[in-house]
Amino acid sequence: YADGTVQVDDYLQTSVPQVFAIGDLIRVPFGPYREKIYLPLVHHAKNSAKIAVENLFYQQLKRPISQRIIVSYLFDQTLLCGGLTEEEMRLTGRRIFVSYQEDGEDFIQILSDFYTGQVLGVQALSYRDIGRSAAYLEEILACQKTDQALALESVFYRNGESVEQERDWLDFESHYLKRL
Repeated sequence: YADGTVQVDDYLQTSVPQVFAIGDLIRVPFGPYREKIYLPLVHHAKNSAKIAVENLFYQQLKRPISQRIIVSYLFDQTLLCGGLTEEEMRLTGRRIFVSYQEDGEDFIQILSDFYTGQVLGVQALSYRDIGRSAAYLEEILACQKTDQALALESVFYRNGESVEQERDWLDFESHYLKRL
């Protein structure tokens, strides 16, 4: 590729038999549209190395779709980002819906497809430890959940009765209602 990455198949093998490429050398299928992009992150390098080692002998593990979930702790705040950013979405040319939520403790941006409501990205900054919600955010993106489905989930399972309490800060109900 022009960006210096090496083309590999779903099992991370190059065009040369038994030669694999990992980490920063390859592009990964990313996000809801499964486009292959350059993603220089440590966890990507570690995971692709494990897959390549397994495939040296059995060639049965395909590389997963990356959702690029990032959790950072900045002094007394937690930054949680997953999926596409607003700028990345604008570059795709697709029509998106963006909502912002702020309550003094949290600032949250939710991006979804304007027509289908599929959640495409979330960026959040909070004084609470929202880092534990990373797995939930990855599930939302990987399963291609819609803001409508997530709004219904928050209505039926309010106050953490069936959904973990730490998910309550992510208000998909108001995002969905604004998109309508």
